[in-house]
Amino acid sequence: MLVGLLFVTNIAGWNLVLMVIGLNFVSDLSGMYSGGLQTPLIVGLVGENEMAEAQGFTSGVSQLITLVAQFVGSGLLLFMSYSELAIVNALTFLAAGLLYANIGASVRKQQPDQKEEVNDQNFFATISSSFKQVRQAHGLLTIVLVVAMLNGLLSSVEPLISIVIAGNKSMLIGSYSFTIALLGAAAAIGLALGSAVGTKLLKNTSLFQLSLLSTISSAIMAVVILNKSSILCLILMTTLGFLAGTSSPKLMQWLVVSVDRKILSSSAGLLNTILAIAGPLMTTLFTTIAGTINVNYALYGVLGLSAIVFTVTLIVMIKVNKTKQAKIA
Repeated sequence: MLVGLLFVTNIAGWNLVLMVIGLNFVSDLSGMYSGGLQTPLIVGLVGENEMAEAQGFTSGVSQLITLVAQFVGSGLLLFMSYSELAIVNALTFLAAGLLYANIGASVRKQQPDQKEEVNDQNFFATISSSFKQVRQAHGLLTIVLVVAMLNGLLSSVEPLISIVIAGNKSMLIGSYSFTIALLGAAAAIGLALGSAVGTKLLKNTSLFQLSLLSTISSAIMAVVILNKSSILCLILMTTLGFLAGTSSPKLMQWLVVSVDRKILSSSAGLLNTILAIAGPLMTTLFTTIAGTINVNYALYGVLGLSAIVFTVTLIVMIKVNKTKQAKIA
């Protein structure tokens, strides 16, 4: 609402930009915090065993809405001012808040005597507890790092393709901008389908197996880019997105059953932070290699990292399976 009001004032350009950036930072920070609070809420509504499907469905629908909303938002700008659009945006957040308040009131009516477990530890103690409990779940910490690297590879591939396409007109599908938009849409559709449908279709497929498939797809993707095939790039971007979209909810379910409920939100936040950091770091690494040396060397790096991640995942999967079999015996 404040952003909407600021747009109708006579504040000088850069001062207005800085104020809007500051408000946007607070808004994003609040959004991330509320996103973390959603995890224990979803677990409470559907139970631990259905967490992956519920999380996947929520993420899939959210990504599809985001895709549609980008087009709708662009269309609204044709006949609405920035100020009016900001106020409409604020009203959607208000509607979401009222929906959550309604769910909370409904749960309190159904379970009036239920006492919530509250975490009374400070920030650092909570992070330490989360880390210890994640480490105790054999293989979980490794697979968190593996999925983070896979997300990083997926984030890195798109800019590398853009660099290759810019120097090879034979890869264009229509125009350069349309080709890049198609690649982004392919990844987004794959993520949405993986989250919404993949968690059901691959319910009995382990996270380790999905990670192995993802590393193989990443390696093939690097080879396909080196061979400059646009159509295969589109197919593999969708495949990588699908596998990433399926893996994340499964990873969250493993986390849910491994840590105490009262620190679940903080643990989910820690997990999401690790996953979020990997993308920019690896994108910076590979695009720097592409810019300073050659894009082919960056793609060889993707290929090599995929092989390393595949090997580590395979070793950990074998160890975890042996441990499970020993416990059963």
